[in-house]
Amino acid sequence: MNRKQTSIHPFLFGLYPLLAFFAHNIGEVSFKEVAAHAVGILILVAVLLKVFDFPVKSRWKSGIIVSFLLLFFFSFGHFYDLIADFRFRAAEMEWGPSTLLYSVFVLLFFGLILIVSKAGFEKLSGITKGLNAMASLLILMSAAQIAAYYYGVWAHDKKITAPSAQILPAGTLSKDKLPDIYYIILDGYSRADMLKKNLNFDNSTFLDRLRAKGFFINTDSRSNYAQTYLSLASALNMDYLDEVARRMGTGSQNWKPLKQMISQGKVFRFLRRQGYKIVVYSSGFIGTDAIPADWTLTYRLVLSEF
Repeated sequence: MNRKQTSIHPFLFGLYPLLAFFAHNIGEVSFKEVAAHAVGILILVAVLLKVFDFPVKSRWKSGIIVSFLLLFFFSFGHFYDLIADFRFRAAEMEWGPSTLLYSVFVLLFFGLILIVSKAGFEKLSGITKGLNAMASLLILMSAAQIAAYYYGVWAHDKKITAPSAQILPAGTLSKDKLPDIYYIILDGYSRADMLKKNLNFDNSTFLDRLRAKGFFINTDSRSNYAQTYLSLASALNMDYLDEVARRMGTGSQNWKPLKQMISQGKVFRFLRRQGYKIVVYSSGFIGTDAIPADWTLTYRLVLSEF
């Protein structure tokens, strides 16, 4: 192996969890957001490599150490789940899964530094080559999944677009008499009997206060669909999505038509014809933040679900 062999695996191992998560949630995360996180990860890895370059005096060695740190960090939750029920008491001290994992990590980390610092060229060369290949394979797997999704979206877009919704006729109220409309969506907020049944949570005090203020509480309410994209696309167009399902296919993972129906829904177009201005409170969810509002209210720093 050439002594100029590049140690790229730390950067690839750093990017892999991000790409894998993106591939798994590709319809709900923007590529721009992923790119911003990718830049941050690459900078962090570069800094870590510089930090460990100083004591070990070798990019190959520091690369192996940094890759170990990244693999432990991103796999910690998976290992924790495997031993979540582990408990061990010794000398009046209880060891739980976190204590065990951190202890094992410290031993492996210093053992790795000792082994790597004494390793010769041939061994380092083989390890670096193997890690480069492994990390590249992981990246290619996620990239293929992402590319397949976008190809499917492109193929569908060539022959299918979101169904156009008819604009409702304009009303006769003058603009100065139009009431303010507040559409508040408590996404995932269950009704009282479901909260009691599934979480043993009594929500009656809150609901009674709302009733006292004049609110109507529907005790048998149901959402039109079980996912946010589906529910909003249906509600904001005042129609069910049977036609979309027929045209896209029940197995489609293409969210684009639903996003178009949310941002271009007949409700928004009807209200604008009446003279309304649309104000959106940023939620950090790409499906609602993409709404073309007249004003978008947000914090200076908004953390998305991603």
